Amino acid sequence: MAAALLRLLQRPPRVTASGAVLTVRGRLRVHSVRTDLLVSVRAGAGRLVLKDLLGGRVRLDPRVLARTPLLWHHIDAGARRSRTEGFLRNGTRELQLLADHIDGDGARGVFEVSGLT
Repeated sequence: MAAALLRLLQRPPRVTASGAVLTVRGRLRVHSVRTDLLVSVRAGAGRLVLKDLLGGRVRLDPRVLARTPLLWHHIDAGARRSRTEGFLRNGTRELQLLADHIDGDGARGVFEVSGLT
């Protein structure tokens, strides 16, 4: 029993994307956010916090995005739509810094060559 509890506590949150929804499944709860309706993005203490127009909120480790370029592309595309629609007013600088970091690893180039951007 103690071993199972320890494994549960050590398991990292699972981050998935489907359509315009980003979902983070933590140890005890599931949180979702609409990436096309983002209103704020904050970074700090090793976490990225995304909030949407409908009240959804997720926290995730930005290293997950660096390791998973398709997940990053999902958030980036949604954030661009949110900016275009005028919803995203806070956090564009944080997203740009994250994009610069991830793009340094070549993710954007791969997406451009493959026609995904």
